[in-house]
Amino acid sequence: MRLLGTDGVSNLETIHEKFWPQGKPRTCRERLAQLEKAGWLESHFVDIRGKKNELVFTLTAQGAKQHFNQVERRFMITKLPAYNEVHQQLMAQRARFILEEQLKGRGLELIGWNNERKLRSQARLQQHPGSRAWGALGGVADAQAVIVNPTTGETNLLNIEVDGAYYGKVLREKIARIASAGNSTIWVTTPDRATRISNEIGLAGAGESIEIMVIG
Repeated sequence: MRLLGTDGVSNLETIHEKFWPQGKPRTCRERLAQLEKAGWLESHFVDIRGKKNELVFTLTAQGAKQHFNQVERRFMITKLPAYNEVHQQLMAQRARFILEEQLKGRGLELIGWNNERKLRSQARLQQHPGSRAWGALGGVADAQAVIVNPTTGETNLLNIEVDGAYYGKVLREKIARIASAGNSTIWVTTPDRATRISNEIGLAGAGESIEIMVIG
């Protein structure tokens, strides 16, 4: 439930791999059905890029209220994201799990994950100190990983940018904006887009700040 509240949505395959890796997909579905019956989760069939009738799950407002305190659920997502956001959030979630395994191999730990809702709120408050978050805001990452070195205690932030299938000028401007911000970023894309993105990052001289992660 915490995963769904933070990431907004997840599919059956991902939940099975993450929480019931030794069990059958049917066992996972039965457990999720129990949480649905309790009113804590909700299932949906959605059409996303490359897939139709994808079974996904979201946290309900009831589930958030009964299991998390007010501070925890402030930035939780308790309804199905907009159509164009479902694919983005599923990709960001896959990147989260891949990154977590990669960090373990380097002796680092992923200790936090900030979703776009939280990042937007933080950015607005920084623009308007003392005011409540308001208005539209561009240039915010799709997610952000909080990484710690257990040996030194040093903490770093890594932005996650999910490829939105941009082309031409729009793509170049987005890469330039990320590079100029100076924040370390992982650009998550699909195999068919990897070469294009890599070339544009190279042409922009942004290879030091933007790393590509390819998810098939």
